[in-house]
Amino acid sequence: MFQISAPVAFPQSPSLADDEPTSIRIHERSGLANAYLPAADMDIQTSPQFQEDETLSSDWIKCPSFSNVYNYIGDIFYDSGLFLDALELYQDALAGREEEFDLYHPSILAILYSMGLSYFRLGDFGRARGCLLQVLEAQETLLCKGHSAIQSTVKDLGRMCYENGDYEEAQMWYERVLAGAREL
Repeated sequence: MFQISAPVAFPQSPSLADDEPTSIRIHERSGLANAYLPAADMDIQTSPQFQEDETLSSDWIKCPSFSNVYNYIGDIFYDSGLFLDALELYQDALAGREEEFDLYHPSILAILYSMGLSYFRLGDFGRARGCLLQVLEAQETLLCKGHSAIQSTVKDLGRMCYENGDYEEAQMWYERVLAGAREL
């Protein structure tokens, strides 16, 4: 499983932007949630192949409170560069949240956003794009035009396209960021 050792800020949010402060949590980036676990000093050590504790049943994974923990540990793995491990934890967190909430719930959107970034870092552009487009659709339904969360998602879609070599689509997303900024 994993062992707690030296201190590190917990939880830190995944982000594609190199210049963003790491104190921004993924839940804040979704623009829809305002509660998150207080920071604690923790560090998780694991092998690149995350091993789930065999004593945990799938009922525990589906518990909404427990799914938060999976999400937060997933953030730590993401920040540590263990994207496959992070993705597995995000999937477990999503399974727990889907039992309680609909697709437009802030915690589900935050998990989908994290999954999208993880898929991208693993080289699965199609799934990454699909996750972020799902988040964007929900944000556009729930939030006002030009909202910072929408802008952040659109910017990350542009960055994914750019890093994937799809410059035309990247330009379209970046132009949309500029148009959204004018709407404010």
